[in-house]
Amino acid sequence: ESEPWWPVLKTQKDLINILTTITWVTFGHHAAANFGQYAYGGYFPNRPTIARTNMPIEDPTEEEWKIFMKKPKRALLQCFPSQLQATRVMAVLDILSNHSPDEEYLEEKSESSWAEDPFINEAFERFHVRLKELEWIIDERNANGSSKNRVGAGVVPYELLKPFS
Repeated sequence: ESEPWWPVLKTQKDLINILTTITWVTFGHHAAANFGQYAYGGYFPNRPTIARTNMPIEDPTEEEWKIFMKKPKRALLQCFPSQLQATRVMAVLDILSNHSPDEEYLEEKSESSWAEDPFINEAFERFHVRLKELEWIIDERNANGSSKNRVGAGVVPYELLKPFS
C-alpha cells in the first residue's frame, strides 16, 4: 500500500474498479494477447523471430547491393528463419493460442450457488445479455465491408473477444 500505483481500497467503488481490472487482465486482455498469436505469427513472414542475415538497406557494399537488386527474393529468404526455427515457433504459438479442452467459460451458465440468490442471478442475467449485445456488435463490424481493413484478399473476421466464439 506504500506504492503510489497500488490501488486504494476504501469504498465499494474502489472494490468494483479493482475487480474489474483483475477480470479484464485475466479474461479479456489474456484472450486478446494470446489466442490470436498463431493466426498472425504462425505464418512466420508476418513476424519472423530471427533474422539470419542483415537486409541490405543501410550502407550496403556495392557487391551486396548488386546481389540484392539481381535477386531480392533470395536475400529475403536468406534473412528468414530456417525451416526448423520457424516450425518451432509455430508449434509454440499453436500451443499458446489453443483453448484447453476442459475450459469453463464465465458466460456459459450461472453457478448453482448464484442461481439461489435472486440478486446475483439477476446480475448474471444482465451480464449474459450484455455479452450477447457485444457479440452482435462484433458480428456487425465484421460484416461491414466499409470498415477499415475489411476488404481485399484474406480478410479474416475478428474473433478474439467475441464472447461466444
